[in-house]
Amino acid sequence: MDTNSLLKDQKEKPSLLVEVANLEKQLRTLVHTRGLFYSNVQDLYRKICSGYEKIILNDHRLEELQDIEYSLWKLHYRHIDDFRKRINKISAYGGETETLVTPQSKVAAQRSSDNHVDGFKSFLSEATGFYQNLIFKIRRYYDLPEDFSFHRSGGNSASAEAKKMQKLQFLCHRFLVCLGDLARYREQCERSDTQNHKWSVAVAHYFEATIIWPDSGNPQNQLAVLATYVGDEFLALYHCIRSLAVKDPFPDAWNNLILLFERNRSSHLHYLSSEACFDFLRPSEISVWTEAQSTNDFSNSKPLKAEDEGSRETHLWSLIIRTISFFFIKSSFEDFPCTFASTVKELDVLMALDDATLKAAMESYQRMNSARSGPFRTLQFVSLFIFVIENLINSPDQKDSKGKPEADSVDACPLLPALLVFVEWVVSIIDELERHGSDDKSTSAMSYFFGVFLELLNQFDFNSGEVKPPHSIALWEDYELRGFAPVALSQVALDFTSHWEHRDSFEHGTQYRANRFIDAAMKIATNNRCKWIFYDKSGRRFSVAESNQFQDRKGMAKDGVC
Repeated sequence: MDTNSLLKDQKEKPSLLVEVANLEKQLRTLVHTRGLFYSNVQDLYRKICSGYEKIILNDHRLEELQDIEYSLWKLHYRHIDDFRKRINKISAYGGETETLVTPQSKVAAQRSSDNHVDGFKSFLSEATGFYQNLIFKIRRYYDLPEDFSFHRSGGNSASAEAKKMQKLQFLCHRFLVCLGDLARYREQCERSDTQNHKWSVAVAHYFEATIIWPDSGNPQNQLAVLATYVGDEFLALYHCIRSLAVKDPFPDAWNNLILLFERNRSSHLHYLSSEACFDFLRPSEISVWTEAQSTNDFSNSKPLKAEDEGSRETHLWSLIIRTISFFFIKSSFEDFPCTFASTVKELDVLMALDDATLKAAMESYQRMNSARSGPFRTLQFVSLFIFVIENLINSPDQKDSKGKPEADSVDACPLLPALLVFVEWVVSIIDELERHGSDDKSTSAMSYFFGVFLELLNQFDFNSGEVKPPHSIALWEDYELRGFAPVALSQVALDFTSHWEHRDSFEHGTQYRANRFIDAAMKIATNNRCKWIFYDKSGRRFSVAESNQFQDRKGMAKDGVC
């Protein structure tokens, strides 16, 4: 591009912005004076959208594009807000001008309301088409492949190609969030009598946005909103934390987190047992209950089908929220022991399930998008506790950690992905763990966890007798937690550009997962400050220090060959 063309291009940018701003002022005036259905309003709206499209397809810096994209969404949201206010006003007063409600006025009001609802749906459809077309034009204009979301350049790369890709990924992720919002508003307009709204379109857009730009908290926040729609506060809590624990947190993420905790605290959990207790110095022992057994009876239940997820009552998720709330809301810890014990008891009952039933019980998204299946609650559960522990380390207060038990069939166990995430995260904070976990309760808990961890290592089948090097192929759990800041260090060496079949099922890549477990154990054992497990190279075996006095629940041997 020659100098004259460059100067001309730089002059056109502000002129386009000024033109669009003036057109928006005209649009607002027309909407207030002539109404939403005035033909010039719709023509002007389309002209403004076309102007924004030209600006976005111009060569702007990322910071400029963020402001431009936000202004474009404000244009649409103001229109949405106008429709909502008009519909609500008509519904509230039963007529537009009459003070006395008559049968005729009711009919007129209903007709006017229906017209506005239909107009609202039409506008949402047109806005959806605009954003879809804009994404298509961006990809075509820059000759991008359909799977460009996986070709993420390194964060420190200063190349022109890397900067261009970063801008395009940001824009497409934001447009997908907008598409998700538009789909959500459309669903809210539909007068559905069913409890389970069909949120699948919005969910699909939000998740695609997380894939393209995993460091953004915006789509995670929108998923938290959808979770509240279907009454799943545990899922809402998970996505709320995901919207907070990223490089670019959602602005109100922390307030939303506290709001969720306060809402849970304000509800009466009648299934909390004041008689439940848990001995932190003997974590392997079963909790003592003197009032009643668990509120669930999974052992006598039929296997749960994926489509029936959510139909069986369980109090575990509300109890987990209540337990975690103690670490974020200032209050007395008097109720914490019985809350924690009640939670552990519910967890014990859940862990008694066979793998097939457990897998079904760990589904999360059946009420939002049935196509998204897998034991997501295991990852969510572990992610929540990772977040809690990191928050406690960064804000010194109480310290605690929690492990996960193993299952009979290792390869098919739906708990393994979550446990791998937890173990690899432990590797990344092992020094902090040693520094903070010096009291008796922490020492006992960690001794118990690492002992059970060795039980798990014993169950892996390593025919070669040698520990294989770790593989960099990303697995199902890695794709799901991409962008989650606490586990970012564990994902640095992973390859997200190949073997995409692992993204859709946790059952793929079981051997890679097993190798990563062994690699994590090796790193823990060879850490100079670690005193929990050791590795004997000559005997190719892991063992627990005798000084820890650990004895597992089944009285098994303390060391195992890998």
